[in-house]
Amino acid sequence: NLLTAAGSDLEPAKAVTFLSDHWDEFWGEEKICNRVVSQTYNIQSLCLDTERMKAWMAEGEAPIHLRQYVELDLGQIFSGSEGKTGVRLPGYQFRDPKKRVAKERFIISFVEAFSGREEEASKNLIQALADDFFPEGAQILAMLSWKKGDFPHARDWLEKSKTWFEGRNPSKFPPEYFEASLFLARTQDLLGKRSQAVRGYQAVAGHKDLEDENLRRLAKREGPFRPAGVRRIVMPYSSYIPFE
Repeated sequence: NLLTAAGSDLEPAKAVTFLSDHWDEFWGEEKICNRVVSQTYNIQSLCLDTERMKAWMAEGEAPIHLRQYVELDLGQIFSGSEGKTGVRLPGYQFRDPKKRVAKERFIISFVEAFSGREEEASKNLIQALADDFFPEGAQILAMLSWKKGDFPHARDWLEKSKTWFEGRNPSKFPPEYFEASLFLARTQDLLGKRSQAVRGYQAVAGHKDLEDENLRRLAKREGPFRPAGVRRIVMPYSSYIPFE
């Protein structure tokens, strides 16, 4: 959509901000984590112009795609030199400075978790949520709490995530809402509250907005979720898909 709107006026200075754009069209606001994978994992950090034989590569600390993009002359690189021209272009600039701080803390948390420092990861994620609450982050905190065996804490964060979606009263609920709802029902199972868990599964399976048939099947067949399932959580910073 951004490329289409830019049309023939597309220039490198715009293109690098498109790579790191954080506007969520579904909610009509900036989101530091959403359904765009690159916004979580910093994949998109290179802009290439084959006509001008130029490239712009993000450089700096994570999240790298929000930093400076260094201009490279491909002709010089192919001739054996470094290719840096000295030109730098800024990445996406958040309209709300708090969101930028929250995004940086979220990425630090992500790195810490993958380094096995889950306690530090949880602290940074809690700080990020204090700066800018986003329901995906609350779900991640719940998964980190699962791994610690702190199921009441996990339930609290999943309830906050679910409440956030419901408080927005959207015309149609997005996939993330059903992920949070499924994990909340599973957490009720882990707490021994089977009747509440069953109601949660039934609500997911019967919801008119749910389009993911895989998730619907999971909710329909969900027997009592047991602590052994917690060990299947390998990647807390993703969704339910890698665990099934």
